[in-house]
Amino acid sequence: MATEYTPTSSSYGQALARHDPRLRIWSAASSYTEADTAVGPGVANQDSALRIEPSGTPTTTDALDLAVERGGYPGSGMALAWRRPDEDPDVWFGWDPPVGVAFVESAHWAASGATGDLYYQPDAVALPDGRVVVCSAENDSGATAVRVLVRSAAGAWSSSVQIGHTARTYVSTSVYPWASCWYEPAPPDRPSATGYVRIAWLTYDEQTELAQIVISECPDTSDPGLSASWSIAEVAALPSGPQVAAGAIKRIRARWSGGQVALLLQQAAGIAQYASVDGLRFRAVSGTLDALEGAWDLARIGPLLTLAYCVDSGSSLLKTASVGDAFSAFANAVLVSVFGSVGAYADAGARVMITEGDSGTGWLYLSHDSSAAENGYAFQTRDGGQTWIGVTGDTSAGSVTVGAPWMAGTSFDHGAAVGWRDRVLAVVRTYDTGGYQGSLLCLHLGGSVDIAQPWRSDGVEQIRRWTWARSWVPTVAPGSVFTENLVGPPVAVWTTGASYRVTTSGGQSATWSGSASGAYTATARQARCAVSVNSGTAYLQVRYGDGTESFGAYAEITATGLQLKDLNSHANIGSSATITQPVEVKVAVYKSSAKAYWRTWTADGDGRAWNLLASTSGTLTDSGALGAYEGVAVAASSVVEGLGIFMSTGLPSALVRNGGIVRSADWITTTGVDEVAHPGRPIGGNPAYYSHGIYLRAQRGPGRVGHTWTTTPTASKPVTRAAFDATYPSPADGWLPPTTGAQTVAYRLYDTDAEDCDTECPLWLAWIQTDAPTVAISWNEAGAWGSSTTYAMYALVTATRHGNTLVLDEVVTSTAGAVFIERDELAGSYVYNSAGDALRIASHTAGVLLADTDDERQTPVFVLDGVDGTEDATSRAWRIHFGRAVLPIIAPERARGIRVVESAPDGIPASGRRHSKHLIGPALLLGNPHGKNGSTITNGNISETEMEGGQVWRREVGEARRTREVSWSDTQHHRRAIQAALADPDFIRPWATGSARAAYSRGALSGEVAAVVRSWATGPVLYVPSYVRSSQSTDPLVGHRCRGSIVGMVDAVWTVEETGGVESRTDVVRPGSLRLREVV
Repeated sequence: MATEYTPTSSSYGQALARHDPRLRIWSAASSYTEADTAVGPGVANQDSALRIEPSGTPTTTDALDLAVERGGYPGSGMALAWRRPDEDPDVWFGWDPPVGVAFVESAHWAASGATGDLYYQPDAVALPDGRVVVCSAENDSGATAVRVLVRSAAGAWSSSVQIGHTARTYVSTSVYPWASCWYEPAPPDRPSATGYVRIAWLTYDEQTELAQIVISECPDTSDPGLSASWSIAEVAALPSGPQVAAGAIKRIRARWSGGQVALLLQQAAGIAQYASVDGLRFRAVSGTLDALEGAWDLARIGPLLTLAYCVDSGSSLLKTASVGDAFSAFANAVLVSVFGSVGAYADAGARVMITEGDSGTGWLYLSHDSSAAENGYAFQTRDGGQTWIGVTGDTSAGSVTVGAPWMAGTSFDHGAAVGWRDRVLAVVRTYDTGGYQGSLLCLHLGGSVDIAQPWRSDGVEQIRRWTWARSWVPTVAPGSVFTENLVGPPVAVWTTGASYRVTTSGGQSATWSGSASGAYTATARQARCAVSVNSGTAYLQVRYGDGTESFGAYAEITATGLQLKDLNSHANIGSSATITQPVEVKVAVYKSSAKAYWRTWTADGDGRAWNLLASTSGTLTDSGALGAYEGVAVAASSVVEGLGIFMSTGLPSALVRNGGIVRSADWITTTGVDEVAHPGRPIGGNPAYYSHGIYLRAQRGPGRVGHTWTTTPTASKPVTRAAFDATYPSPADGWLPPTTGAQTVAYRLYDTDAEDCDTECPLWLAWIQTDAPTVAISWNEAGAWGSSTTYAMYALVTATRHGNTLVLDEVVTSTAGAVFIERDELAGSYVYNSAGDALRIASHTAGVLLADTDDERQTPVFVLDGVDGTEDATSRAWRIHFGRAVLPIIAPERARGIRVVESAPDGIPASGRRHSKHLIGPALLLGNPHGKNGSTITNGNISETEMEGGQVWRREVGEARRTREVSWSDTQHHRRAIQAALADPDFIRPWATGSARAAYSRGALSGEVAAVVRSWATGPVLYVPSYVRSSQSTDPLVGHRCRGSIVGMVDAVWTVEETGGVESRTDVVRPGSLRLREVV
């Protein structure tokens, strides 16, 4: 009967392993990021002449699916919808043009007077990396300066900083330093050179009455949100500063275009023009244009510079002029009359913003600083401002009849618009916000969304999409925009969070409504609001009424829940939803049908996704002959903060599906895309932002509705290269994660994750190369992840930096016992201290990582790369990172997968990059110990050059390589037990404790190694000379270092000599040698 036996040492075992070829990346169970990602090609899923060309820097490697929502040639109205199939294959995103407010965020919200008069006439510029820089003028009790804010690509606003005067600039206590900013990229012939954010700002000498322009700049490699990043590049940018009375200059704007900068100043004589080729020194351009004070703006749209301005007389209020370069006079350009109505805009309260979106499309916004004025209108151009398009009409045959209502009813002080990714950001100064007047809000206009606004009519102009007829955002009180009904009255205050908070007690309420009862209209109605319900209840109410019948629905919003109800019967419609605050809710009603959606109120820079709350078709109860209505209400005993209210004048019933605005699942069908119900994002020959860092442009064509494309980002070294296998056999050819953040890579054992597979051996071995301080490994059994075993990849020591060396004071290791490291064993890894310094190890001496108190123990001295003297030089805790480890792992009998979690690195040296490599697989036990005649050869990788005179130069061209030869040639093995008719060989378990199944049969070594040579020789093989059999261990000789182990290619030769017995029955054999050549 077979019995368990032990190898020569019962405490240790020897084994080989390779990366299990069954292992596949288990994406659903992983959470990782790949550095150096690049866009992949646009691949058509059908024959098509259309070409989709991605660009940009992807922030994910997930695929992006594209569908043609409107056909045609690029730039002529063709539009695309998109989705992320790896995230949610059922959700497609369309696009809303930037003519409606999608989100509101606070750029700077502060009590008035707390820091003086800030943020006058803001201007904004977007940088290529996604940051937005905002500049404005400040007068803090006579102290004037320019104030700068920065919005990160992720949407975080910096604190505001001051830049401004030096000893060489004029200082005025009465004149605001009006400012304008632009971005000047590196020259095309030097793309790696530095680009600059520049600000032109006004100075004024009160003694001589001379005005001048100062140019401040910040390299785009620096943080514009820090005062120290800014410097003055020119103190007198104008050739001759105008001599004007104090306050005569009302506004300035500067824009870069094609290597030139146009600078406009408004003074009493009109708008004066200057031009520059370097952005530092300007010369005057002849001619002036008259405009209302402050009611003008400048933008580059496509190849043209376009000036938009208001006048106070004549048949056209709003005009534009476009020029091809900064030195061409706007005064001599052809004027385009955009909007013919004068009305309430014909005074100094008119406000104008103009910007380029993308694909060469320009957007022009008209508004007023008084909420009593007319609607705020938006206009669109696709030819650089030579033709402007409105809801009805365009300037090719006169002025526009009606613009799109983009900010109807809500007023603000001056603002600036800037195209950013898939939307326009409008940075506006609040006008009437109680104690917070003069704060800055950032309005997100349009953008990708899975419930897009429908078309008003057929056509291709995006301006002709339905938008909100009346909008309120926290720049004024909501009673200035909507009909207000206060019962009680409640207490209403502005909050520090840029919201309008209403507090009601018993018997009190507040309501804001758009359409008054009695207004009969046979059109669908919709409304939306963004609120934060602290306590009590708020309502969003919508009613359809055509004079004969009326039906309504309302969303009941509490602090934690949301429920759609019938407005007449108050019966629940569908199930409730659990929500988080603040929340945005949308309700649409058409006749007796309704739909409602909700989402958490966030910016969502890569597509706003709505959640369906409930819907009903034909079941609302009739309220009789009532008119249409939309309203937001706050119930008694409630505290509700308002963030935004948006109401429509109705939607054509022909454009409504199932009683309301439709979700993507309703318009993407097996037969194609319903282009009427869900408009996509226009695409042309210039790159337009779509999602997750990817821009798209289209060539050739045409595109046909329903045709699809897919683009999948790639990485230079993706996670698939983490596997140490035959495809990627070099440690250098691994996965490059980003230098921050934890990474989780799961591998599954089968093509699907629905079944467990046998793990083959109770012992698995993992060779891990990483800069992470810890690695945690766990198994998935029957679909559930078990507890993790965590391995520390460092030793914690107390040491002091002396110059570029690190010397141990005393040591506290994170593992049992002292660790001896051989000379330069850890070269290339790094050290990190508690002060945040991370430095690469260039070399080190041999020694024990343990305190030496009596000079009787050798301790290592580390020589460090990248030391500049700013690093901490006191005695403190340092982590000595090993960079690689061999980990013995207890494997379950069956599993679905194995998971590796690499913790966030302490810090990567400035010149370094994070790198990961995994070899994970079941062990092949070497149950018969090898003999004592093996060897290890180390070969340096040296190049030698000998000159004719006999001089010799040597240089290291690569890492040294070891060759390990394991030999059994001085041993004999009996194979009788495995060759007998009733084979019953003695066996070895990989672990000395527990009841793990047998993993080696006595006498099987020659066959096992032969199989390695046959099947494993094409890829790397891990040889572990000694692992602790007692338990899954962090033995420092293996768990913290790989010096005793080797990953190499096995020689494809294995010799076995016969020394006795009957062949194939009672063989006695002498195995040969297995040679592994290290992969480096």
